[in-house]
This record gives sequence, structure tokens and C-alpha cells, in this order.
Amino acid sequence: MKKRAFHVLFTVVFTSSVLMLVVGSCTDEDDDPSADREARNREVVTRLINEGLNNKNSDIALELAAPNFVDGDAFPDQPAGSEGLRFHFDVINNAIPDLQVTFSLVVEGNTVVEEWTGTGNLVIDFATSDRLPSPIPITQNGITVFELNDEGLITERRTFQRGEQ
Repeated sequence: MKKRAFHVLFTVVFTSSVLMLVVGSCTDEDDDPSADREARNREVVTRLINEGLNNKNSDIALELAAPNFVDGDAFPDQPAGSEGLRFHFDVINNAIPDLQVTFSLVVEGNTVVEEWTGTGNLVIDFATSDRLPSPIPITQNGITVFELNDEGLITERRTFQRGEQ
């Protein structure tokens, strides 16, 4: 009788464990395509900011932005597409060579919202492209909204407030 009770108990525990594994794997967030997409989108924007601005590698724009990328805050004479985003980074990186951006991200589907603070020393006047007689310390805070698709970044819109100067 004890042998039979042990066998039944073993069968119940084993079956329950298998069911828990099966049910758990069916509801695992790792299998959720939207979670995968959001993680990928977070990684794209994180790389864009860290490599493009903090590490001064403007070529990252060519890798991460779609060819038809639209910059909602384009500089005058800025080309269209991913080349335009690279141009945008070049202008910023030349004007504020020691720029460092700290940021946090909120991701919802194909939309990534970045809240950021950029600090550095302005050495080139954005309006005239003239070198300034001496660097001006600046801090800017802003929000950027990115839209992505399977090709990468497709739009960027930003708003910012210039802080200390």
C-alpha cells in the first residue's frame, strides 16, 4: 500500500511540475513579440545617444536610422534621411565637443520617449557657425520622441529648454 501511495504521489507531483513548466513557457514574457520589439527599440535609442553624442561617433546614425528618416528639428541645410541625422550630430559635436548627455527612456511599442540633460561647453555659435572667443558652459534639458520601425529610426521630434549659460 505504501508503495502504491508513493507512486500516486510521485505521479501527481511530476505531472504538476510538467504542467507548471508548460503553462509557464506559454505565458513567458520572453516569448512576447512586443516585449522583444520594445527591448530592441530601447537598445537602438540607447546606442544612438551613447555612441552618437557621448562618444562622438556620428556615423552610428547611418546604421540606426532608416534611409527616409525625418528630423523634426533639422538645422538649416541639413540633408534628408539618415545622412541628415549624421549631419545633425556633427553640428552638435563640433559646437559642444565635450557634450555629455544623461537620459532616461520610456518605451511603448515603436515609440521611445527620451528625457535628457546635456552639459558641456559651447565653442561654436549655432546661429553664425563662428567660433566663440571663449567656451560658454551650458546645460540643456529636453524631451525627444523617437518613432521606429523594422528599418530603424524613422522620426525624431524634440523640445528643449536651455538652462544655465
